[in-house]
Amino acid sequence: MLLIRRFDFHKIRLIKLKTALRILIISISISGNVSAQSLDRYCLSTVGKIETTNKKTTVFDPTPQLPPFIDSVENLPELYSQPCNKLYRFFWGRCDRKTFFSYSPTLNRVFIQGHRRTDWGGDFAHLEISKSGTKSVPESLIDSGFVEDVPALNGVLFQGRLKGEALFYDGNKVTNLSNYFPQSKKGKQDRRWYPIQTFDGRAFLAVDFVRTKGYPFIMELKSGLELKFIPAPKELKNTQINLFTMQNDSRLWGVAGRNILIEVNGELQNIIVTSSLSNISGPFNLKQLADGSVSFQVENTSTKSTKNYFLRQASPTANCEIMLDTNKPVLLEPEILQ
Repeated sequence: MLLIRRFDFHKIRLIKLKTALRILIISISISGNVSAQSLDRYCLSTVGKIETTNKKTTVFDPTPQLPPFIDSVENLPELYSQPCNKLYRFFWGRCDRKTFFSYSPTLNRVFIQGHRRTDWGGDFAHLEISKSGTKSVPESLIDSGFVEDVPALNGVLFQGRLKGEALFYDGNKVTNLSNYFPQSKKGKQDRRWYPIQTFDGRAFLAVDFVRTKGYPFIMELKSGLELKFIPAPKELKNTQINLFTMQNDSRLWGVAGRNILIEVNGELQNIIVTSSLSNISGPFNLKQLADGSVSFQVENTSTKSTKNYFLRQASPTANCEIMLDTNKPVLLEPEILQ
């Protein structure tokens, strides 16, 4: 009886194990189907309306706003555009006051650099000004260029003057993001880059595919300076990429050269490709519309005819002409532009 009970016990365990495996297989199958369906829930159409806004023309003023704790530019530290010593003043009479500055709303600090007035030699200064006072920026930021404020990361991006490094400053610490770039074939760390912030506020660094040899990639900057690398197709090495996102979708999209790309399994891959004929130009004029769709244009440069396309989520009520499939990128042929 004991042997029979032991056998029955193991049999029961075996039945439970088989049941669990069946449930796991079904779950994986369902998950796979959902994933496949989610990748196919976008479509392309030539039917739609591009929104226009009747805004008055404004003159762009590149001068940033001063923070409330600085009344006027005259109250900025007295710095000059060139070394302002006695010899320079003797020959030229006066030094040009440096009034250009950069302001970070995130850090609520003003950054300014220039030369102090001296008797001999030069005295270069790169300063940051806050409510609590004025001090020199950290040594690794001296003579770097202010690039842009990054609210999502609570800091600022600077670019090194000599090697073009990507320097992130959170108000306390400077992080050289270029040290984390995948190495190019030549092993250089000074790969050219530019920042991109998407519609939903995500922050990225993109290597300048035009000026940089090696494998193109995108680097997402997440809170706490967590870095996520997103490889891009090799054929994009001679193009420049712009990034965007769709509503209610965490995946990354991009437009580069003749390609529109989507993030699949952590990599950017082509999903829409414009004909490579020399008289076909696009996609360009990419805009995100109020209904969540994205419009772009393709032009036949020979006939000067332009066609509008609308990238949107597929639904029973959506106007869809072509369903998108990441395994079969859509080719926009020139005959549609006759």
